[in-house]
Amino acid sequence: MNKTCLLIINGKFSSRSLLKKLLLKYDSDIICADGGSNIAFKLGVIPKYIIGDLDSISAEALKYYEGKTSIKKISRQTDTDLEKALKFIVKKNYSRVIVFGASGGRFDHQFANTSILFRYAKLIEITFIAEETVGQFIRGDKKFNSRKGEAISIFAFDAKTRITSKGLKYKLKETKLKYGEREGNSNESLGENFSLKVVGGICLIIRSLNSFLSDE
Repeated sequence: MNKTCLLIINGKFSSRSLLKKLLLKYDSDIICADGGSNIAFKLGVIPKYIIGDLDSISAEALKYYEGKTSIKKISRQTDTDLEKALKFIVKKNYSRVIVFGASGGRFDHQFANTSILFRYAKLIEITFIAEETVGQFIRGDKKFNSRKGEAISIFAFDAKTRITSKGLKYKLKETKLKYGEREGNSNESLGENFSLKVVGGICLIIRSLNSFLSDE
């Protein structure tokens, strides 16, 4: 059974209207990683779970959610709250997670978040919202809704990953885009859709939030 959850972490604030769109699009549970519960509190939503060591959640939010949601205190300091939440999500057999709050704030936190998300993309389908764009970790064959001229950026993380594209201005044919060696930023969609074939690993694609919301 495919299950999607929406994970709110303690980063850039996401809008309530976007959250509502995603809840309508997917039959989703909301999960908060510690300080992400402060964002959920401001948005007026009640998560199914709150995960973390609870050192970032406000006293007001904690009091409000007690008795309304399942609060899982995990004190393990070797993991960030994001990783604690992802471990919990994998254990609960969710097949897909959409992450709010992975961008914004300190750059080292953003960089670490991307590393953690890539690591767990080997276990679960991961998408993250970054203001007006979306990051998706992709493996295998996938087709995307788009619009002509939409900026599409693609990154891989090792030399084994090869990417082939259809419907992009700058064609990729079993191309290596290893991070630190070659960048695949600012490609362009030629029309209403494009597709990627990823062999030998996982790639990260950055695209428009609006186009993502129009996907099947």
